[in-house]
Amino acid sequence: LGRDIYVVNDDRELVQVSFERKEITPIAGTDSPILKIASLPRHTIVTGHADGSIRVWDLSGHEVLTIKGDGGPVRALAVDYDGRVYSWNENGGLRHWDLEAKRVTVADAHPMGGVSHIKLYPFGKILCLGTSQGPGVRSPSFNIIDLHKKELDCISTDFRGDVTAVNVYLDGRIIAGLSSPSDAGEKRDENLIIISDIFESPACAAPTATPVYKNLGGHGLETKDCLTMGPKIVCCGSEAP
Repeated sequence: LGRDIYVVNDDRELVQVSFERKEITPIAGTDSPILKIASLPRHTIVTGHADGSIRVWDLSGHEVLTIKGDGGPVRALAVDYDGRVYSWNENGGLRHWDLEAKRVTVADAHPMGGVSHIKLYPFGKILCLGTSQGPGVRSPSFNIIDLHKKELDCISTDFRGDVTAVNVYLDGRIIAGLSSPSDAGEKRDENLIIISDIFESPACAAPTATPVYKNLGGHGLETKDCLTMGPKIVCCGSEAP
């Protein structure tokens, strides 16, 4: 926010990092570890916690709003430009948090396994990164929920290794960062991928049969996170020794 960065440290507490002052400043602690963090408009941070709650931090006025949840630990968190907050909880189900009414409701109850990331998708949709199970196989899957029609479309993959980062362009393209396969620590040249042609257009109800995958290279070993800045992608990761 502004010139400062807010992160969660190893103790699962919120801290402020100032590069100008070269300081790391702890913010007030909580009674439940922070599992996820996202930014809201107007100098505000939202955090998801192990007790199933979220906290909204007004960093200009140093105020904290706590809203209790009912779905287990918050495993994924997303915020849109209008300040709507969504989460995926360990007990399953997509939650919508109404910050003004201070309540949480179930936005979608489609069963999905191992959801680790959620992102806002164009035209009132939500992207959930989960896992699909097969005979002796566990692979990442991209699940797109239409919140208006209560419909789910799933894009299965045969990626080796886990998807460690995911982001979405305004036109519906998905950017995915990949880890190294767990069975080998070899260099992986292609660990940043764009998935396009998912729908005929983002507003279409049904996905295309053949999404297009474009490899961008990425880091020498794995890509750990990525974000979009206009036509550019900023990523961080690990290099091969």
